[in-house]
Amino acid sequence: MGKIKRSFTKASISEPAFVALVSAALEAYDKETLGAIMGTVYKKKILIKHAVAYQCAIRKLEEVSIWPAKEKKIRDAINALTGYKILGDFHSHPDWTCVLSKHDKADMIENGTRISVLISVGQADGNKIPWGYDKDEKFLYGTLRGDFLLNIRVYARELNSKRIYKVPIDCPFVTSMNKKALY
Repeated sequence: MGKIKRSFTKASISEPAFVALVSAALEAYDKETLGAIMGTVYKKKILIKHAVAYQCAIRKLEEVSIWPAKEKKIRDAINALTGYKILGDFHSHPDWTCVLSKHDKADMIENGTRISVLISVGQADGNKIPWGYDKDEKFLYGTLRGDFLLNIRVYARELNSKRIYKVPIDCPFVTSMNKKALY
């Protein structure tokens, strides 16, 4: 009997999650941020409903971490308060690409993380870019007020595997942002 693959086919990011992800990345900029993503999985689709930044994260330019005991306390509180499942984590890369580093991939495998959202943030130098989606590279991109250029990518790890892959993203909120010229 062949191995069953449990790959996710799409990740949908809600407005509250999008706002939390972007604001956490900008708040910590020019250092990395770290937090939890919450929501549900329906069939092979990831529904990211909320995100919470870890305020006690130890932030550096090229890495971010949290003490395991503090992370457990936060995750327990989130589980008790929200009713949502913690799907995985998110972190940012300031002034760097929206690609997981070797360290990021090793952390996903070692910690058993199935889903990780990565946000890269850089200076936009006044260039305003409407929000869009690169279907080939599977990431959202756009600017915020022409000040910051952001890229958002969702990664997943196959169940019981070390294989990490990019997940296609849907975020209806960016369409309304573009209509209001909030870029």
